[in-house]
Amino acid sequence: MGSDSENNTILPNEADFSASLLSLLATHRKISAVFEEQPDLKANLQVFHPFRSAELVAGLLTQPSLQANTLRIELLIHLLVAFAAGHRKPNRQKIDNWLNTELGSTVFAMMEDPPEDVFVSNVTTADGNFRIFEGLWESSDFYLQRVLNVIERLPGEENSRQLKREILAILKLSEEMLTQYVVFEMRLKVLHWKIKKVSLLRVRMKFSLTVQRAN
Repeated sequence: MGSDSENNTILPNEADFSASLLSLLATHRKISAVFEEQPDLKANLQVFHPFRSAELVAGLLTQPSLQANTLRIELLIHLLVAFAAGHRKPNRQKIDNWLNTELGSTVFAMMEDPPEDVFVSNVTTADGNFRIFEGLWESSDFYLQRVLNVIERLPGEENSRQLKREILAILKLSEEMLTQYVVFEMRLKVLHWKIKKVSLLRVRMKFSLTVQRAN
């Protein structure tokens, strides 16, 4: 075997290699950087309705089998809200193409790992227990609980009370989503349904005016 000099091979030093690796990692890139890898994706998204499309994709976040793909799903939601500006609603095939073909071949997909934590966990407050989706954050319930404990001990001033009300509202939405998820799954089993349309998952993300007022 010849030497590196004989093969005209130039090996990068450690600093250059680390810098090149960091430049590729999704955590150091803007979301819009995905268009550098998929230049046609932006125009593809623009003809769709931002919020109707995003809520369809958001329903996938409530599917335990897709927990490992949370990063890709959340990325698509952000892209739809930011760049979609039309009136069309995507079908299952279009969402499949976005997630598995378009985004699946980008560096962002390389950041995905098998789940390292439970899908749903629980936090406690003075107003009761609330279930949350763990999402991408390992032990997110642990850190959220620490923050909630601090907020519970804030002085009883109006700013503190307003902060507590806003946090409680978000926790109630999370709990309601999981309540709807359980009811939805029971219906699937009792009625022997199969999820053939992405729009069925959207049911878990929608709330009636009665529920919103009650919370």
